[in-house]
Amino acid sequence: PPAPEPPPPPPPIPAPQPEPEPPPPPPTISYEEFIRQQGRPQPQQPRPTPPPRPVETPRINVEDITRNLQQMVASATDSRRIAQLSADEQRELEAYFARIRSALRRAWEKPSGVSHRLEAVVQFDVTSAGSIVNPRILSGSGTGAFDRSVLAAFGQVSSVGPPPDRRGYTLQLTFRMTD
Repeated sequence: PPAPEPPPPPPPIPAPQPEPEPPPPPPTISYEEFIRQQGRPQPQQPRPTPPPRPVETPRINVEDITRNLQQMVASATDSRRIAQLSADEQRELEAYFARIRSALRRAWEKPSGVSHRLEAVVQFDVTSAGSIVNPRILSGSGTGAFDRSVLAAFGQVSSVGPPPDRRGYTLQLTFRMTD
C-alpha cells in the first residue's frame, strides 16, 4: 500500500511588527519668538452696534381720514358735516364706512368671463338707522353683467348697523374687477 502523505506544514507565524514611532511633537517656540515671526496681535476692533431703531407708532393723520371720508361721501353737505366732527368721531365714521365697503365687497360675486379692467362707480344712501338703500350706477363699466353683479351685492347687504352719529349719508363706492 502506498505510504500515507505527511500532514501539511503549519503556516508560518508572522513576525511581530514594530510599533510605529509617534510623530515628533510640533516645534515649540517662545512667545517672544512668535512675536518676532508673526508680529504683535492687533486687538479686534469691536463692531459698532447699530443705533436702536425707533419704535414706529401708528400716526393718525386727520387730513388723510378726512380726505378718505370726503372721497367716499358723495354729497357736499355730508362732507362739510364730517369736516366738523372731532378726530375721534371721524375715525369712528371711517371705520363704519370701511365696514360697509367690506360687507359689500364680500357680498359681491364677480362675473366670470369679463375683462379684468372693468370698474363701476355706485352711489347709495345709508339711512340714520343704517339701512343701505337706493343703489345706482353713476359710472357704468359698459358691461351689463359686471354692472348687474355690483348692484346684486347691494341686494345681499341691507345694513351693517346704524352710523355712529345716527345720521344718514349718501356714499359712493368704486367696484373694480381687480379688487
